[in-house]
Amino acid sequence: MTLLETSPCRGKMVAMSARWLLVLAVPSVLLGVLLRFPVLDAEWELPWVHLVLVVAIGGIGVLLALLVARLAARTGNTQILLLALSFYVVGVFLMVHALLTPEALLPFPTTGVEIALVAGFLLSSALLAASGLPFSERVFRAILRGRAALFLAALAAALSALLLGLLAPSLLADGATGGGYGDLNPAASAGASLLALVLLAVATVPYYRHFRLTGLPFHHAVVTGLLLLQVAAVSFIVSSVWHVRWEYHLLLVQKT
Repeated sequence: MTLLETSPCRGKMVAMSARWLLVLAVPSVLLGVLLRFPVLDAEWELPWVHLVLVVAIGGIGVLLALLVARLAARTGNTQILLLALSFYVVGVFLMVHALLTPEALLPFPTTGVEIALVAGFLLSSALLAASGLPFSERVFRAILRGRAALFLAALAAALSALLLGLLAPSLLADGATGGGYGDLNPAASAGASLLALVLLAVATVPYYRHFRLTGLPFHHAVVTGLLLLQVAAVSFIVSSVWHVRWEYHLLLVQKT
């Protein structure tokens, strides 16, 4: 695809960069304060509220992703299609994450509720990184032709995570605590989050370059979302279940 390369004025770049710093600072400072003052990190265990809200958010994200994907297919824009697919992945995996909430629909705890979230976040990050890569026209056409298969594969992966959470509730559990919600092996959780951070950083570079060349709001919005997702990855590593520090949920919502 071809972009109009008209460099934005320096003043606009400074203003946009300041907005990025502000957007990053708010959740980062909040996370830092909660880590520094645990007394503020209140606990709130509301399984049914978590189930209903996250299913609703994921469902809305899926619908919006499908609408964007339809528009991308009509215009032949592979980059937008991959972005829509990444939104779709977040939506369907968020829904699985919610459906596996212990003490809501499930009478037993399962690490699947966290595995679904981690897997969806990781897969979405990979798609975001891929959306900025300079593929050949042949690859672009192949992605457009196979778009239905890609969306069905993402749905199958999410349903597999749901089934896995039901059949193997102690999978990748922390050996010291067992297999419940919040008991995912810390090494597996941190490793996946760090890999997602790398992929998100890779994704940020081309969109930032496009913004420097064009000054288009679209590229600025994508960079903003990618930066917030990087904060979400850090938040997931240091978060505690059912605490205010669980802010990565809110940061994932902005993606949908």
